[in-house]
Amino acid sequence: MTYSSTELMSIGMDHLVRKLGQVDAERFISAVIRESSDYTKSRRLLFDDMSVDQVLEEAAEYESEHPSEVPNP
Repeated sequence: MTYSSTELMSIGMDHLVRKLGQVDAERFISAVIRESSDYTKSRRLLFDDMSVDQVLEEAAEYESEHPSEVPNP
């Protein structure tokens, strides 16, 4: 399923508030907005030395340890 931008922002904010609380969720959003680095470039630096299989394996491991809390539509 693909969420609309509004739905995605609402779900994301709900998760942030649940995990961080209202104040820290807003601080996180502010930090992301003012961050001047290139997100794509930073992700490449993080993942360029990993194979696709390694990324998928780590993602699966993380998901099993942190089950998704996104509600099923």
